[in-house]
Amino acid sequence: MKNKKISAIICLLMLNSYVFAQIQQQTARSVRLQGNPEYMVHTFYTATVQADGSIAQGQTLRTFEYTYNPNGTLKEMKNLTSNGTIRYIYQYQYDTNDNETMRTRFNAARQMEEKRVCNYENKHIASLYIYDKDTAIATKSIYTCNPKGFIEKEDCYQKDKLIKTIVYQRDKNGNMLIQSDQYPDSNTIQIRQCQYNQHNQLVIDIKNDKHGEMVYHNINRYDSQGMLTEQDYQKLSGGLSKKVVFTYDKYQNILSETWYDANDNAFYFNKYTYQYDEQGNWTLKMSYKDKTEILYQIETRAISYY
Repeated sequence: MKNKKISAIICLLMLNSYVFAQIQQQTARSVRLQGNPEYMVHTFYTATVQADGSIAQGQTLRTFEYTYNPNGTLKEMKNLTSNGTIRYIYQYQYDTNDNETMRTRFNAARQMEEKRVCNYENKHIASLYIYDKDTAIATKSIYTCNPKGFIEKEDCYQKDKLIKTIVYQRDKNGNMLIQSDQYPDSNTIQIRQCQYNQHNQLVIDIKNDKHGEMVYHNINRYDSQGMLTEQDYQKLSGGLSKKVVFTYDKYQNILSETWYDANDNAFYFNKYTYQYDEQGNWTLKMSYKDKTEILYQIETRAISYY
């Protein structure tokens, strides 16, 4: 491959897979499916209304192709453009405990490959090294973990210069109560505070800037099944920016999403309908917007199983 740029990302992570999940954030299991899927094609279309009032698939917007291992982990994901050409290819490798050990991302447009390699070695220190195309360390983060495997401190470096230290205070369940972002150059601190319910679900999330002014104050509410049903977003001034209310079907897929202003007036509305296969995975999704329920997007998922 000509002019191929390679950047390697090496993670030295502890054996506790929770720390890996904290650092990794986005996991290969992000597309949840029932049963034992082998392959899925997920395509997004515009919606077209025919003269007789029937609905048809319009222009293809984008497509994702997923290949799964027999144990349910993701083996490969392809991101295709509207005309079917490949934008990105992600490939995944795992250890015997299904922890991700390597992720390769190929950018077809830029002919560039990135690699994220994870090794589980130290029990209390985890390190993330990001290398540039010349294999020199561009950035690195050093994580300090408590005996239960939860991250307590993260030191972020630009090459060898410390640019930020993040300190976490946690409850006995490992939930983050206070996040303190400290910037040595400016001698400033940003604080984020969180509260949880008895099910360890985030219910209050507050962030203040370096001057102590509130950036946001969010409140989450859940139903008896643990599903998020309502979110209140408060902006800097402390007033209610918006409230979002969600409803779900029996498969825990969102049926509606309604946004309300400070006067409790609905100003944005999304509705979703689904068709399911025998495994309980949706194969057709229709998205509507506004109170008039204008159909604006159709999604299809063709799924094969082991």
